[in-house]
Amino acid sequence: MTEKASRIYHLTDGTSQWLVRAHNKSQAIAHIVRSRIKAEVADQDTLIDLVSKNYKVQDATATAEAEAEADATPEAAEA
Repeated sequence: MTEKASRIYHLTDGTSQWLVRAHNKSQAIAHIVRSRIKAEVADQDTLIDLVSKNYKVQDATATAEAEAEADATPEAAEA
């Protein structure tokens, strides 16, 4: 079985920086995000509270397809 090659990615959020070995950009980003952001299904009280404070529901479903296509594209084109 052939092992997929990894690369070292430089990630930044404008204030912090990281070097992450990963197979693709999405994996590198996910590695950092998991330690900084917690996600759970919003309960009804949270939805009511945040929407009443003018928080908008962002739609990530449209970008999921574009990200999947980008991950399938050879990253040699990036260099």
